[in-house]
Amino acid sequence: MTIAEIGRRTTWLALGALALLAVACGEDDGGFVDDTPADASGAGVYVLNEGGFGQGNASLSFYDAVTGELTESVFATANGRALGDTANDIVLRDNQLWIVVNNSETVEVLAVGTHLLAGTVTFAAGSSPTTIAFDGATGKGYVPLRFGNALARIDPVSFQQDGILEVGTNPQEAVVSDGKVYVTDSGFGSGTTVTVVDTATFTISSIIEVGTNPTAIVAPDNGKIVVLASGVTWDNPDTPEDDRTTGRQERSL
Repeated sequence: MTIAEIGRRTTWLALGALALLAVACGEDDGGFVDDTPADASGAGVYVLNEGGFGQGNASLSFYDAVTGELTESVFATANGRALGDTANDIVLRDNQLWIVVNNSETVEVLAVGTHLLAGTVTFAAGSSPTTIAFDGATGKGYVPLRFGNALARIDPVSFQQDGILEVGTNPQEAVVSDGKVYVTDSGFGSGTTVTVVDTATFTISSIIEVGTNPTAIVAPDNGKIVVLASGVTWDNPDTPEDDRTTGRQERSL
């Protein structure tokens, strides 16, 4: 595994002098890294290793920028168990790492530095959590459930799901901006909408038509919402052959 082999999505998070890198695919090469507990020096990189789907081999690594040492499996070392099956996303909030473990149907919450588990959010079997976004005003977390076709709301204190709302088909990512949660309804390649949820009422306020297969979504500091529409995949069985196209589009809402 190298940084050049980073998989589906990459996120950089700031923690003082610490940068956190999230989500790399593949298994550990083995024999080239130190498995002893990491010494949190205050500067470094976390790497979330997705692992193989169905293999339960997701892991978290820490690269210490001061010592130059890479420590593998810091979650397992600190907690005595594996991270889970298919880690999809990692977010830093209040000195905690929130890690979405897709096929384990969990979000694992651990302390930066010690890597000790603070709590686990568990979802219904088959719901397939994908990513997580937080509301800076309320502290609530929002997790799209790909096969649940829903958006889950998380209490960051109790580590419990305290609300669930049906959205579009196969939601992929969410972003919170100005009292709204924007959710990309990917449809596994056939979706064309972003569902907008009001955070105060946790109800749908609008549905916006965008490009085909909306996946990634961000909220720059300019009042806009930017959506990446990845295009229809050629092997999508739900799309008529004449309508199958490729390509990516970016659109501001």
